Amino acid sequence: MVLRKVGGWCQVLRASRKKTIVTENQQQNNTNRDQWQRPQRTKRTCDWKLGTWNCRSLNFIGSIRMLADLLKDRGFGIVALQEVCWTGSMVRTFRGNHTIYRSCGNTRELGTAFIVMGDMQRCVIGWWPIDERMCRLRIKGRFFNFSIINVHSPHSGSTDDDKDAFYAQLEREYDRYPIHNVKIIIGDLSAQVGQEEEFRPTIGNFSAHQ
Repeated sequence: MVLRKVGGWCQVLRASRKKTIVTENQQQNNTNRDQWQRPQRTKRTCDWKLGTWNCRSLNFIGSIRMLADLLKDRGFGIVALQEVCWTGSMVRTFRGNHTIYRSCGNTRELGTAFIVMGDMQRCVIGWWPIDERMCRLRIKGRFFNFSIINVHSPHSGSTDDDKDAFYAQLEREYDRYPIHNVKIIIGDLSAQVGQEEEFRPTIGNFSAHQ
């Protein structure tokens, strides 16, 4: 409807409708628009997975094969190990397509190690055994390198001298890495959580420590 003023009067005129010609291409576009669906989100993937495990002991026959099979099923690339209970420091590659970098003492106590799985073996650009409580591994990344320190800190029953020596050594090793590297400290830090109220949503009501 259109209002039109003529000689002081308003006239109401009916607007004519224009015919719209729908071409075959427009019909095809409308059909495609109706059939269009939102693309599904692809599953987010990661380059590699890093883990840590206090093994308590790997000093038995078949332990490495069992460990490698377990980590392979879970898709780990690198795992830091503590208390492997081996002797000596060495690098050994196994037929199961994994390599172990171990840093142990002269007795079958404590001992730290890295197990590197599959294609991640080609990314290792450095390894430094320090002692039975600490070792370092350096990984080549896509944009920057990763510097990983595997530690097994003294427990609360250790002497103050042992604790001070451990953390002083850790600070020195941390500072050895280039500043532009991503530095990761991983392992068993022998942390103890008490029975305070703020910890209960995480650990529950039955903490092992006072």
